Amino acid sequence: MDETAPEIRPDAIISTLVQLKFGRHLGYGEVKPGDNSTTTQSLCVDTLKLTVLSRNTCLKNEHPILAFQINGFQLIFYVTQRIHHRFYTMIEIGRVKVPDSLLSIQSFCYSEKPPNIVTRYPDILALLPFRAIPK
Repeated sequence: MDETAPEIRPDAIISTLVQLKFGRHLGYGEVKPGDNSTTTQSLCVDTLKLTVLSRNTCLKNEHPILAFQINGFQLIFYVTQRIHHRFYTMIEIGRVKVPDSLLSIQSFCYSEKPPNIVTRYPDILALLPFRAIPK
C-alpha cells in the first residue's frame, strides 16, 4: 500500500480559496451521527484517517494541520505538526459539547467557564499557517 494513501477521503476539508479554485489544505474533519450506529471502532478508524491525512499534508506543505472529529454533539479539535524529520505529533487542543436542544443553549452561551477551545483561540491561530496562504 502506498504510504501517502490517496484513496482516503475525509468528510470535510478546510482549505484556502484562491480566486475560483481551492488552494492548499489547512485541515480535515470526520463526522459521525452519535447514535446507536456509531461504534468505538468507527470512531477509531476516523481518528486514524485524520491522522494519516494530516501527516501527509504536513509532509507535503510543511505547516501544521487542524483536524476535527464530530460525534453527535461533541466536537474534538486536533493539531498535527511535524516536530522532526520523521516525528509528527497530533495533539488534542480542545473539546466542545454543542447544545442538543433549545433549552440547553442558554446554559451553553452564558456559562461562567467557556470551553477550552474558546479560551485557547489565540494560541490555536498562532499555530496555523496564515503566513503561507497566498494573497
